[in-house]
Amino acid sequence: MHDLTNDLAKFVYGEFAVCLDDGDSWKVSKMTRHLSYARTRSEGLNRLMGFDEVPNLRRILLISRLFLANMSGEEIGDFLRRFQRLSVLSLLRGGKLPNSISNFKQLWYLNLSGSSKHRLPETLCTLRNLQILILRGCNNLIELPTNLMKLTNLQNGSSIKELGELKCLEGKLRIWMLQKVDDAQDALGANLEGMRDLKKFDLRWSDDAYGSLDERVFHQLKPHVNVCCLVIVGYGGSRILTWCFPVKHFPKLKQLDISGCSNLESLCLSDGAGEWSNLEDLSLFDCSNLKSVNCSLPSLVTLKLSRCGELESFLALGLPSSPGVCLSSKLESLTIHDCQKLFARLKDLDFDGFFLHVVKCVE
Repeated sequence: MHDLTNDLAKFVYGEFAVCLDDGDSWKVSKMTRHLSYARTRSEGLNRLMGFDEVPNLRRILLISRLFLANMSGEEIGDFLRRFQRLSVLSLLRGGKLPNSISNFKQLWYLNLSGSSKHRLPETLCTLRNLQILILRGCNNLIELPTNLMKLTNLQNGSSIKELGELKCLEGKLRIWMLQKVDDAQDALGANLEGMRDLKKFDLRWSDDAYGSLDERVFHQLKPHVNVCCLVIVGYGGSRILTWCFPVKHFPKLKQLDISGCSNLESLCLSDGAGEWSNLEDLSLFDCSNLKSVNCSLPSLVTLKLSRCGELESFLALGLPSSPGVCLSSKLESLTIHDCQKLFARLKDLDFDGFFLHVVKCVE
């Protein structure tokens, strides 16, 4: 069947499409626009005839494991540099993506499935026309380019659950446009809880329009217990769901930033099992409907509250007055900006012995 399909392709496309398979002695020509290389013998493409004559090549599909395994990133780059008009490139099951990938300005499809490499080059982020990037089966990938968000034309054809295959990611992970996840089970498939080497998670929705799906998706995005920093932006739910409450789930969490969550009404960072003994930095910004924060934060060093106009109850600040609740002895910086109701109650607090930076509300 494969031979029949290959023969049919040759008949229909002639010299425009060339499939180099075992036993195939085809020579590419100036007319060639599409190339597939599937040979199983260890044979370098540079030895094949005619490549210097096909500057208008548009598509290259390299699916030979032997070929890619025997070439370095520099050699792959040297081979590809002559095809500046490429729009489709597939390097399956191996091969290091060269830094010169940035030269392919017309590239809109890039498939690196099965790559054994640990990192992608930062130059990938200059491909402004890239619409599809496939990383399926890249189990050794530990780091994505820091400026990946610059690829603004990337389509959402791939599901968030494909992140579940990138188990070796290290450092930090930022996920944008979570409002476009239309199935909470896809979020579960992302398996963030299995990414033990990621220390910072940044979860972002581009708008805070309330939807029950937001809460169901958020519920499935539980990070690993090793997380040190958690950032939540634009979440549309009215509450931060239960995986974020229990102290025992995140014993190493030191920084929590929540911003742009205008539907959030209360934040309860305790399940009664203990206190957030390691949290050092808490920032709440632009949560216009937030009314109360209930938590005990004995190790807090920095607290920033901004544009939370309805906030008036903050247990860790002793508001409302609560026996046995006091400011953390480690608190060095308290910033309160544009929080009218909370600011009005600051006169009830005793700041003696603290070095604090309090900013008046905007009138």
